[in-house]
Amino acid sequence: MSNEHKARPRIGYMCSYVPVNLLRKCGLDMVNLYDFCKANGSINRLPVNLCGYSLHCAQIICEAQLNGIIVTNCCNSMQRLFDYIILTKPDIFCYMLELPRDDNYYETSYFGEQVKDLINKIKNCFVLEQDILMDQDNCIIEQSEIYVLGSAISADIRERLGFYLENYDIFINHCGVKGNGDLLIQRYLTNGTYGGMEYPCARMNYFTYWFKNCLNENSRLKGVVYLSTQNCDNHLFNFPMVKALCAANRIPVIGLEMDYGAKSLGQFATRMEAFVECITMISPSG
Repeated sequence: MSNEHKARPRIGYMCSYVPVNLLRKCGLDMVNLYDFCKANGSINRLPVNLCGYSLHCAQIICEAQLNGIIVTNCCNSMQRLFDYIILTKPDIFCYMLELPRDDNYYETSYFGEQVKDLINKIKNCFVLEQDILMDQDNCIIEQSEIYVLGSAISADIRERLGFYLENYDIFINHCGVKGNGDLLIQRYLTNGTYGGMEYPCARMNYFTYWFKNCLNENSRLKGVVYLSTQNCDNHLFNFPMVKALCAANRIPVIGLEMDYGAKSLGQFATRMEAFVECITMISPSG
């Protein structure tokens, strides 16, 4: 691959654990594939039993005119997506970023080494404006009245959630929205100090502990919406735990499994209306 790029290298990603701010400061144009609402056509080279989000990303890669792509090793679907890119897109940079499993010094250091390796690999393909820089921004969890958790939530669903939950503050946590990678690499670069993984994904050991704290520490919490794309094992396997913890804390929860980017949302509308009515009955004041 040539190093002669006049424009900033255009690198796609689809997971919040990619340290986006750090890579932008290195001179990359970072493109979140989640921001592409719809793809044209469909990919027929991937198994149909992969999650809808990975299939969506595969199609977007064909349309986004990328110089490279960063895939995270978080599930089987993403592993198959990585294989697909390596096989069909040999002309673009592709890297599989390994993720930590827990929130401790060892895992933070492990993630830091992975990011250093990623940047070194990128430097072999592109001319970067700067070397590793530490992001100084902090991300603070704001109290919210509705938690929306999920593997991937499309722009259409976000808009509809805003409609049905217009009387509530909404905290959305899913694979495409939080800068976890930047937070973890900051801890690594500051001698391994860490203070809690703010937004762990469902595959991590820390997820259950984090969710328990979310329920215990937010007195304003009125309900939980748990969204999973079809065939996303990590989130589907965790829903019984989420449901049990919500029941123990007497917090209404709704679990929805749907295809990413699905056009028919009639069932979603019906169930959300029932969920909002349930919350209103339990807490009439909102």
